[in-house]
Amino acid sequence: MEETKERYVLFEFLEYFWKKKWIFVVLPLTLAIIAFGVTKLTEERPYTAQKTVYLGSDSKQYFSNKELVLNDYKKFVDENLRNGFDMNPTNNSVVFSLTNGSEEGLKGQIDNAVDNFFQDLVDAAEKTKSFKQAYIDELEEEKESNYNRLEFLNKKLDSENTNAVTINKILEEKYIVEELNLEYSNLVTMEKLELDNFEDPKALDTVVSQPDSKLTTNVAAAFIFGLFLSLLLVTLLKYIQDAKRGRRYD
Repeated sequence: MEETKERYVLFEFLEYFWKKKWIFVVLPLTLAIIAFGVTKLTEERPYTAQKTVYLGSDSKQYFSNKELVLNDYKKFVDENLRNGFDMNPTNNSVVFSLTNGSEEGLKGQIDNAVDNFFQDLVDAAEKTKSFKQAYIDELEEEKESNYNRLEFLNKKLDSENTNAVTINKILEEKYIVEELNLEYSNLVTMEKLELDNFEDPKALDTVVSQPDSKLTTNVAAAFIFGLFLSLLLVTLLKYIQDAKRGRRYD
């Protein structure tokens, strides 16, 4: 008898829920539509343009100094966009960013500013390489001059008129010159290695992006919440109806 009563109560609940099925459609859809409208009206998805520049081997402190770089290169960006112009240094690169504009407008503006920065960076790198090459050439000239001096000293040693005192002086000078040439050779090797491994600056392509929209997530969450709310509402209505009829379930 008890089991029959429980089945009857369950059937009655299901029948009532079926009669109120429109609530499970209307309420979730209404909340989903509201979420759609609110998200559309309030969500901000500004475009952001980013451009990365690798500084290369000649990463002078100036080119990674945020304050100095922004102060010198923001003039290449339209005045109404300058507040959205930024630069962040990383290990051996800097990342420029520009926000609050159209997709094409941001790309053109950031390219203009970064191209000027990149050209100055390239010029600085070329000066560094030229300086290194000039230093190598200077060392090579010193080595050549020392080789000529050694050749002259060797001829003096072979001379029949050279006495013991002179020979000692020649040998001392020869030792000094040979030591200098060894030092110059080591320096040349080191400088050439640095020059061969010198990394030139490199600028990557500009990337323009937007933050992901929360529209789908918000609508789905509102719809699911609507289903849950519908279940609570229908259950509450059922109990109110039963209370009015004076019915109670053990």
